[in-house]
Amino acid sequence: MSTITKDQIKRIHILKAALGWTEDKYRDVLAFKYGVESSKELEALAAAALINDMEQQAIAAGKWQKRPAKAPEKKRKYDELLGRDPFLASPAQLRMIEAMWQQVARSPEPDKALGHFLKRIVKCEHITWIDKNDAHKVIKALQQMGAQAKPTA
Repeated sequence: MSTITKDQIKRIHILKAALGWTEDKYRDVLAFKYGVESSKELEALAAAALINDMEQQAIAAGKWQKRPAKAPEKKRKYDELLGRDPFLASPAQLRMIEAMWQQVARSPEPDKALGHFLKRIVKCEHITWIDKNDAHKVIKALQQMGAQAKPTA
């Protein structure tokens, strides 16, 4: 069994205040319903149950609104390359090159054609192997071909 987390303890005390519970009422709930004297003695699952009970009571009393869970941050292409050799092209540069290539590519197989283009421009067949200087050369070549650079974060 896992022990209660600091975030769960904080949430319990925030809900206690929202509900207007006295210290005595709070201690009675812990003792009679969960068999503990302090929230720090709760297991994580028991703490989750207490939090859920307290949230339901606070919602019913009009003193609490449950916030929707945050959507997980969307992973962008090439983000797995973050933190690699600083001399290699950044994920943002790679995304920019791909986006610009999509604007000018006329091949039915744009990925394969990009490899040929890169080999011709910077003597490198795969986009993830490009260094920062080569990325600038490729972006400049794509701009000359008519692609519009759109900054990517």
